[in-house]
Amino acid sequence: MGFLTKNDLKELTGYSSNNKAIEVLVRQGIGFVTDVNGNIKTTWEAVNAALINSHEGRTFTPNFSHLE
Repeated sequence: MGFLTKNDLKELTGYSSNNKAIEVLVRQGIGFVTDVNGNIKTTWEAVNAALINSHEGRTFTPNFSHLE
């Protein structure tokens, strides 16, 4: 299990600024920590867990109209 790179975090949040990226991570429910230099540390497991939790309780109904 490795940490996301700075480029991964920028792609995920849309921000290179740690403060703005942290706002996005908090809003999306993605767990993270910061190191002594203020750099964000999170994993893809944390990202995926937030995605899975955001979809719990929702049902998916496939659209089969394109198969006709």
